[in-house]
Amino acid sequence: MANSTITPNSQVINFQKEVFKEYVSTGEFEKFTGTSSDAIIQINRDLQKHSIPLIAKLKGSGVRGSGVLNGNEEVLANYEMRFQPTYHRNAVGITNEENEKSQFDLFQEARPQLMQWCLEQKRDKMIQALLAVEAGGTYYNYGGNEATGSTGSSAASVANLDTWQSNNTDRILYGKAKSNLTPGDHTASLGTINRIPP
Repeated sequence: MANSTITPNSQVINFQKEVFKEYVSTGEFEKFTGTSSDAIIQINRDLQKHSIPLIAKLKGSGVRGSGVLNGNEEVLANYEMRFQPTYHRNAVGITNEENEKSQFDLFQEARPQLMQWCLEQKRDKMIQALLAVEAGGTYYNYGGNEATGSTGSSAASVANLDTWQSNNTDRILYGKAKSNLTPGDHTASLGTINRIPP
């Protein structure tokens, strides 16, 4: 006995109106951000500013009792952080004809995706900033370039990384042993890290 079949072009295709979106966790740094000077990650909304002054904390022991304060003053260390504000934008192009072909509204779905893109950009740039390498008074992107880091920045060279390592030997631990550090050679030091087997 032969069964009848419906040709593909005559078959009804039911599409869901609810769209499943790719989930990307966002907002990991939100609790650390703020506009006040005591926020770990400070937000500056003044796009005209190109230099932010930084004042270091006092480290001296001061004087006790009736000791003379005159002549025992401490230098108030201050630095400046320069930045170049810029815009990061994205858009989604959808024609009316294409929008009418689907059961869901592409225009409505574009907005949350664009917001998600912005949040990912902000997150990635914060991570890149935390990985910045200072060498000779200039900050470089660790393993990145201007597209992945701050505007006007460049990727850290081998020489930049070696200078950074030499200036921070007391703060860097390669793997689990201090002896893994090869003085003046960041690349060689990375090669001494033992991988933990899975």
